[in-house]
Amino acid sequence: MANMNRFISRYYLLILILIFATFLRFWLLGQVPAGLHEDEAAYGYNAYSLLLTGNDEHGKSFPIVLESFGEYKPALYAYLTIPWIVVFDLTPFAVRATSALFGVFSIIMVYLLAKKLLQNTTIALIAAGMIALSPWHLTLSRTTSEVVVSVFFLLVFVYAALSLKDTFNKWWLITAVLTGILAVESYTAARFFVVALAALVFVFSFKKTQKKILINWTLFSLCLFFIVMGLIISTLDSATRFNQISIVSTPETKLVLEEQIREDDQTEPLITRFFHNKVLNYSRTFIENYEDYFTIDYLFLNGGSPVRVDIPQSGLLYSWQFPFLLLGIYVIVRQRISCGYFLFSWWLLLLFPAAFTFHEIPNIYRSLIVLPALLMILSLGMYHCGKYVLEKKGHLFSIASILLLLFVISLEFISFQHQYYIHQEKHQPWYRGYAFKELTIALQELSPKYKKMIITKGIGGAYISLLFYRKYDPLTYQQEGSPGYDGFDTYTFVPIDCSLNAGEKGEGKVKGEKGVLYVDRGDCILAKKDVKVLKTIYWQDGNPAVRLLEYIPSKAVLPPFRDI
Repeated sequence: MANMNRFISRYYLLILILIFATFLRFWLLGQVPAGLHEDEAAYGYNAYSLLLTGNDEHGKSFPIVLESFGEYKPALYAYLTIPWIVVFDLTPFAVRATSALFGVFSIIMVYLLAKKLLQNTTIALIAAGMIALSPWHLTLSRTTSEVVVSVFFLLVFVYAALSLKDTFNKWWLITAVLTGILAVESYTAARFFVVALAALVFVFSFKKTQKKILINWTLFSLCLFFIVMGLIISTLDSATRFNQISIVSTPETKLVLEEQIREDDQTEPLITRFFHNKVLNYSRTFIENYEDYFTIDYLFLNGGSPVRVDIPQSGLLYSWQFPFLLLGIYVIVRQRISCGYFLFSWWLLLLFPAAFTFHEIPNIYRSLIVLPALLMILSLGMYHCGKYVLEKKGHLFSIASILLLLFVISLEFISFQHQYYIHQEKHQPWYRGYAFKELTIALQELSPKYKKMIITKGIGGAYISLLFYRKYDPLTYQQEGSPGYDGFDTYTFVPIDCSLNAGEKGEGKVKGEKGVLYVDRGDCILAKKDVKVLKTIYWQDGNPAVRLLEYIPSKAVLPPFRDI
C-alpha cells in the first residue's frame, strides 16, 4: 500500500491527465460523431463476422488483410474490436472504443518518450497534456482510426529502439520487432514509418571516437529487417490502396504532362523531354503536397481532409501553440540539442509518404505520425518560456502570465469542444452515414409488406451499413456468396440515384414495379403522381437524406363507350 501511495504521489499529474483524456475520448463516444462512416461499419461488421464464424465478410478464415470496397487494409483493428463487441454488442461505441483506448495509451508513451529523449519530467508532462487536449488526436481517437492504433505501436517501437541505442537488451529487441510488426499490421503506410524511424534512431546512434565512428549493428539489423518486410508487403494485396492514391497514379499530373508535350509540338523532341518529363512533373506534385502540410491553414486554422473528420473553424493544433512551436525550434537550433534534431527530422521525414499521395491532401490520417514530434518540440518551447518568465521576471508578472495563458488555453479548448459537439453534427453530415441507422429501422418495419427493396448506391456505404445495423447473420451472408452491392436478403442495390424518376419537373411518366419498396436519394425530384412517399429521412442539417417510396400507378381512364 505504501508503494502504491508513493507511485500515485509521484505520478499524480500524469494520472490526472490520463483520467481527463479518457473522459474526453469516451464520453458520448457512440453518439458523437453521429452516424458511422462506411469504413467504420466495415471494420465493425468484419469483427462481428470473425467473432461468430472465424471468417471475414468475404468468407476468408482469419485474414491478415481485409478486402473492403475494392481495396485492402490490415485486419488487426478488427481483431482488437472483438472484445468490445462481446461486451457491448455490435454498436458504434464498440467499434470506436479500440481507437479511443489506444489514444489514451499513446499519451503514456508520449510522456515516456519525451522523458527519455529530453531528460526532463516537466517537459514530458507538458507533452502528455498537449496530446491529451490535442484536437487532432482527439478527433481521430473518437472515430474508427487504425492509424491511432498504429501510432501507439510506433511510439513503443521508438522507445524500444532508443533503449537499444544505449545498451543491447534482448527484451527491448523483441519489443521493437513485435511493435514494429503490429504497427504495420495496423496501418499499411506504417511500413514506411517504421523504416524511417528505425533509420533515424540508427543515424542518431552514431558514436565518434578518435579513430572511427561506432555503428550500432543491432539498430542496423532492425532497420534492414523492416526494409525487407516493407518490400514484401508492397508486393501483396495490402499495397493496393497506396498504389491507387500515389502521385504516380494521379490523372491530373499525367494530363498536365501530356498537355505540355502537345504545346511543344514545334520544339525538338529532346528539348521537350528535357523540360517536360515524369521526374520533373511528379516532383513538382510531391513538393506542392509536401508544402501543404506546413501551412498555417492546415495546422492552426482549418485542418485538412477527409471531410468526414473536418471540424468547422478548427485547426489540428491550437493557435496559441504556434509561438511555442517556433520557440521550440529556435531552442533546438540555438542550443544544438541532438534529440531536438531527431524530433525535427521525425517531423520532416515522415511526411514524405503522405506527400507522395494525391487523394484528399493534406490528409490528417496519413500525417498523424508527426504529431508526437510536433508536440514534444512545442512542449520544449513552453518549458523554456515558462522557465524564463519564472526566473527573469517578477513574481506578479509570472502569476499574471500563467493565468493569462491558462485563460487562453481554456477559451480555445472550450471553443473546439463547442465546434466538435454542436457544429460538427450539422456540418456536411452526409459524409458520416448518419441516415443509415434510421433507414435500417424503417426498412425492417416495412419489409413484410414488400417482395423486394431497391436501394440506390448513390448513398455511399449502404450495403455495409445495413449489414452492421441489422446485425445480419454473417454465416447467412457468406452462404449467399458475400454479394455486397449485388444485393442480399430482399435488398437490391442499383447505380441510379432516382429510381422513380419523373423528369426535371416531376410531371413525367414514372416507370416502376408494384409491390417494391424504393429508396432514392433525398434530393431527387418527387413525381407528381403514381408515387407514394412512405418516409423521408433527414440529415442533421435538415436536408432530406433518403426517401422511401412506393410505385402506385393510377388507374387507366378508359374512353367513354360509344354505340355505333
